[in-house]
Amino acid sequence: MRLTILMIAVLAIPVHAAAATIAVGPSNCSASAVNSAIASANDGDTIQLTCTGTTTWTSTVTIPNTKGITLMVQGGSNTPKASANFPLTVIASANITAVRVTVGSNKALSRVSGFKFQNSGTADPFIHITGQGVGRSGFGGFRFDNNYLDQISGAAILQVFSNGGPLYGLIDNNTMHNVWRESDQDYGPYVVQIWNDWHGTDACWGKDGWTNAFNFGDASFVFVEDNVFENIQATPNRYTRHYISGELGGRFVSRYNNFNVTVRSPGGNETDMMEGHGLCLCDSNGAGVRGGEIYRNTISGTAFGRPIMPRGGTWLIYDNVFNAVGSYGTSPYLLEYRAGSSSDQGQCSSTCPCVTNWTAAVGSSTAFYPLPQQVSGTYIWNNLYQGVNQSGQVDPSGVQRQYIQPGRDYFVSTGKPAALSSYTPYTYPHPLRGTLGVPPSAPSSLNVQ
Repeated sequence: MRLTILMIAVLAIPVHAAAATIAVGPSNCSASAVNSAIASANDGDTIQLTCTGTTTWTSTVTIPNTKGITLMVQGGSNTPKASANFPLTVIASANITAVRVTVGSNKALSRVSGFKFQNSGTADPFIHITGQGVGRSGFGGFRFDNNYLDQISGAAILQVFSNGGPLYGLIDNNTMHNVWRESDQDYGPYVVQIWNDWHGTDACWGKDGWTNAFNFGDASFVFVEDNVFENIQATPNRYTRHYISGELGGRFVSRYNNFNVTVRSPGGNETDMMEGHGLCLCDSNGAGVRGGEIYRNTISGTAFGRPIMPRGGTWLIYDNVFNAVGSYGTSPYLLEYRAGSSSDQGQCSSTCPCVTNWTAAVGSSTAFYPLPQQVSGTYIWNNLYQGVNQSGQVDPSGVQRQYIQPGRDYFVSTGKPAALSSYTPYTYPHPLRGTLGVPPSAPSSLNVQ
């Protein structure tokens, strides 16, 4: 009897087929050829493009939520960046989204790696990662790595929009070079945009980001690490609005990235590098950013305003190096738009599904402190400009400084504060860069010409 029970238990364990590598090329790496290979692949397989030179995609390459697929260029790598190698350049035409990944629950990792991308027109977005899931490993459901995005024009360049549950993963070792928005050069693009883009029956977009567990130092974030973000071309102008932006309950970790911006928009706008949008404008945006960790980044350039700009949520901001000070002064720069002016106070109303139990503050009153989802529980330490720790500041307009105060809502120190003695940053490098990210062996199965 015991033997019978054991056999049943073993048979109940899911068995995954051995992963295969499917080659596409060397003469045809069109979007249709790649999509055909994806359609024939199984969960966990690798699609490897073996073409060299340049190819043009006229339609979107799609990885569905029914399988996790690694999509990569043979020999393509941006590591180390000083000796990057990109055998194949993909040009996405006519405003299209180049790649759309929909992550499914309990599927293998979906990965896009080794591409040099260019495009024509203005995509919205250029790369779209959606769905829900954290992969079989629990470390994350997607990885976008070792790509070079060369002067991509888009309203958003890389969107991570969950569509019904947690969506975590890794964006690493990419170069975002002179990306811009051709159709609106003064507004510019969002380069990495992280949202919980769905709602329940109450229509509060992104609410789950505030109801799901939130713990510093764990895997439950979108990790953006070891990337280069640069806008350094003035003629013709290449301007970016935000490099990393969270909203609608989104959460991210930005670490070990290099930022460099030396160009303003044609109208003189500057770049705000890493930011989180707060609660409201509720009519369009829903919940505010949940928060995250920003550490060990290097910020350089002559044309940035606020390199770190939380407008809500809970943050750890530390060990960043500033090679220049933005035009708004020291960083981080904390804001609460609802307390900025009388017009800002109207951003929230009784009809907003995310704030049904709140009445907007008026005049100089702080009777409604704390405002829902405002900056709180935030710790800032060892952020250096010329060796001097930067204390940050709160936007002075309106009554914001009554709502966001040092020693109450945020805490500044020269070293790690005692209140965070149990905090340890999440594993670096991220586990998805380990054995789960090793490039596959040479293709040995299906060839798509």
